[in-house]
Amino acid sequence: MNKFYSVALVLFLYIAFTNNLTAAVKWQKNIEESTKKAQQENRPILINFYADWCQWCKKMDKETYANKKVASSINKNFIALNINPETDAKGSELAEKYAVTGFPAVIIVNSDGFILNSINGYVDDKAMISHIDKALAQDKKIKKVLATKEPSIDKLDIYIESGKEKEARSTFEYLLAKNLIPDESIPQYMIGIALLTAQSKNYDKALLLFDEVVKKYPDRNDVFIAHYYSAVTRILAGNQADALKYLQNVQKEYTNIPYEFINEYQKLIDYLESEK
Repeated sequence: MNKFYSVALVLFLYIAFTNNLTAAVKWQKNIEESTKKAQQENRPILINFYADWCQWCKKMDKETYANKKVASSINKNFIALNINPETDAKGSELAEKYAVTGFPAVIIVNSDGFILNSINGYVDDKAMISHIDKALAQDKKIKKVLATKEPSIDKLDIYIESGKEKEARSTFEYLLAKNLIPDESIPQYMIGIALLTAQSKNYDKALLLFDEVVKKYPDRNDVFIAHYYSAVTRILAGNQADALKYLQNVQKEYTNIPYEFINEYQKLIDYLESEK
């Protein structure tokens, strides 16, 4: 084989090799168009939240999303939406809806808006494939569960995980009336619904639910979770002084606070005192 053909062969093999490793995700930028396309094609949406200054976002673009297996799987199974909430007003609203607090963040939802998976921070190609597989499996599960007419625990779990407050509340009340929720799980579901209520900015209603958990289940560790999120809800409502006083009173009232909650309470108290 002469030198020319040897060089040509090496070049061909190199190009073939690199093409097998890299590819491009077909990103969309318009939220409304992506949502419409997802509904028309009955495909989930993979939403990537990023910021221009975020180095981990850039690393994820260059390494994770450029991986051929990752890109091919995303292009095949999802509508891919790339959003910078800092420059896109509607993107900012979307980030708030899904409680995105840092970058990069990935939220995967189906065409009906049910959350299939979420990723906070950088992940490599192998982890992304795992997250994709989990989302696709969850999509199948949700479609199967929601195909049934009767309310169920599985439906309740799906509604809470996907932030569907109205559906979660009505399903919980139905199952509770029928004694279909295990006693040990009731306060956990109450807290879950209260968190959804707080997320929708109905703070007073959320606080009533947290208080109900505290009053009805005083001997459960769920009480300490309810107290914590009751304080967080007060912060979200803009009542930082009330949140600080509330937590300090909880510390005085209980002598049996589990160690992990003592730490979390103190972190929140330290934050609130630093903000005075």
